Amino acid sequence: MSKEIEDLWDLVDETLLTVMRRDGKNAMEQLAKLMEECGELAQAMLCVHGAKTSVHRGLTKSHIKEELADILLCVKTLALTHGISTKELETFSGVKLYKWHEKLDEQERKAWEKV
Repeated sequence: MSKEIEDLWDLVDETLLTVMRRDGKNAMEQLAKLMEECGELAQAMLCVHGAKTSVHRGLTKSHIKEELADILLCVKTLALTHGISTKELETFSGVKLYKWHEKLDEQERKAWEKV
């Protein structure tokens, strides 16, 4: 991993820690904020994808991007609260992605065995 990437992760963590200190939310309040942002993403997606039940009109793909960014920031904040750096979170995400890929490969193999 390059020094520039590590420096960027450190800067992200420092910035988030500064924001967290100013915000003053504890872990449970941060979790509630994450759930709120997930709800806002759901509203935006329902609107963008034409759900007839959506009462939120005029939301666009830009709103989806904004809510996804909010969710990522909330997740990173929760990670830092629990002593998990952005670098560690990104590394573990890579491990999880590999596991997902392996699981899908196994499901495909099983599906082909049935044919």
